[in-house]
This record gives sequence, C-alpha cells and structure tokens, in this order.
Amino acid sequence: MRARPTRTLLSPSVTGTRTGTTAAQASVAEAPGAAPRPTFQQLPPAELHAMLADHGLLGRRLGRLLGVTTTWATTRWAPGPVRGTVVPTFHIRVPGACPDRAAGEQVTQKLQRQGWRWRLVADRGSFRVDAKRQGASIAITARDNTIGFTVQGAPVAIGPTQARLLMAGVYDDD
Repeated sequence: MRARPTRTLLSPSVTGTRTGTTAAQASVAEAPGAAPRPTFQQLPPAELHAMLADHGLLGRRLGRLLGVTTTWATTRWAPGPVRGTVVPTFHIRVPGACPDRAAGEQVTQKLQRQGWRWRLVADRGSFRVDAKRQGASIAITARDNTIGFTVQGAPVAIGPTQARLLMAGVYDDD
C-alpha cells in the first residue's frame, strides 16, 4: 500500500507561510526541481463574507482618495489565476468624460504617496491607470463616456470545490 503525501496548508496570513509540516513532509512537498503543488485551506463562509466586506471598504476608501465615488458599487468574488483560488473584486462604473493626462498624473501621484506602483496610458480618447501593491491591483479606465474603477485583492486559495460553490452563490445571503 502506498503512502499518500501529506498536503501542507497555507496559513491565512498575507505572507503565505506554510504550517503543519515535518521534515519528512517538507522533503515530499518541496522536492528540489519540482514545482510546488498548490495547497488549499477551506474557510468558513462567515470568514469569506468578512474578507469580502473588508475588500469593499478598501475599494470605497481608494475610490474616495482618487475622486471616484458613487452610491452604487459591486464587491464580488471572481475566479483566481490558479484553479481553486478566488479573488475579491470591487468595481464602480460611472458616467464621465475621459480625463486628460494632467488628471492622470494627479491620480498617479496620489497612488505613489500611498505606496502603489503604477502605469499611466493617456492618449486621444483613451485613458488607463494600472497600479499594484502587495498582491492587490487597481485599474482605472475611461472609454465611451464611462469611467471604470476596479480594485482586485490578492488571490485566496480555498480549493476547487469550495471555489466552485462560492462562485455558484451557495454561500450568498438571500
């Protein structure tokens, strides 16, 4: 009978530290030359709701900082970049004219003061600011008299089954 290697779990900390591994398990889990296997830790629905609510507050705070405010915004889970991961996403879409390059430079200066790395594209009729900090990203776009503001958080590894249930709305409050 073959022994199954023990999975290591990522702690919910931002640093992604591994927990619960012995020396024998570490040699199986992190063999040299082998790509690390994705590891997951299922989270209680209440904790997922709290994470999403915190992300919504972050999105609103960043929106106020940059002057993109509305009474209507969406905060949802989106599929992550790796199977079994989800990403908290905050999104605002408001009517507005395309900002000019000077307005874009004001936005990027505010982001830089907050520790974000950014990129600005402002040409005739198109406007885009992309910014990243600690696994989170911001995208501000303007096109066709509509301004979009999206804040994505760091991916959360919860496993393929729980990610599928979360995306299907099983944990949503009605």
